[in-house]
Amino acid sequence: WDEHAPGLLESLGNALLLGSPELLVDPAVAARPHPRDVANATTELLREAASSPPLIIVGHGAQSIFAGRPRSLHVRLVAPLRDRVRRIMTRRSSTEQEARGIAEHVDRDRALYVKDYLHRDVRDPQLYDVQINTGKVAMVEAVELVVRLVEAKEA
Repeated sequence: WDEHAPGLLESLGNALLLGSPELLVDPAVAARPHPRDVANATTELLREAASSPPLIIVGHGAQSIFAGRPRSLHVRLVAPLRDRVRRIMTRRSSTEQEARGIAEHVDRDRALYVKDYLHRDVRDPQLYDVQINTGKVAMVEAVELVVRLVEAKEA
């Protein structure tokens, strides 16, 4: 459920499944929290955690949740799909097709999550202080750059 907002078909399926007394629904399915409740709880947990800096948050719409927060650094890492697929294949020992599916699924889920629950577009450059293309900048260099930016904000 992490960074997941149900699409139209999933929402319709859930409504039909849970709203039909003729269908035998597993109690675990019927008792699961609504995705909006999970997203709201996640946002509140992140806000609470941010009250005790320093804190690094990856994903979960943090660029939107903390858009106006002073002394925050919002970094967007991007890379061509072929590079991301190669990294996923290495980390998960998956085929190219599986890795491509994972990358595309994560992209869709994150974009929909931020759109549906935080009402922003993850591609909006105004949400970020800096964007780093890890297809052109090595990850080690990206980390060094981010460290320098954090240190500069602290100074």
